[in-house]
Amino acid sequence: MFGKVREVQSPGELMHECVVIDVDKDMRGMVASISRLSFDDYNRGPVEAKDVYKLDGDLLRKGDVVMLHTGSGAPSTRILPGNRTLHLQYLNMGSAIWGGSNCRPVLSEITYGRSI
Repeated sequence: MFGKVREVQSPGELMHECVVIDVDKDMRGMVASISRLSFDDYNRGPVEAKDVYKLDGDLLRKGDVVMLHTGSGAPSTRILPGNRTLHLQYLNMGSAIWGGSNCRPVLSEITYGRSI
């Protein structure tokens, strides 16, 4: 994991809902993994499902901020004070997902292999 969730803004409202993540380590390429915890009637226990989204952007630096919006939009960046960057990213989902306590985001680096 390469970031800490600062806050969830407007949970349950698709058009405004987003997760604000503070990047705590330099990374190249990013993937957002959304984990959902639900209870399966068959097993009578928690079941975790993960959806993984490759996000636009090549480089994030320690101190940058990612706003991961649930709804639709075009990815963009803005310069913040202190030579930091705000990365606006969109999951393009059709419904809000952060209204309950059973979801959590994880921001990870994409690792690339090299061909010989």
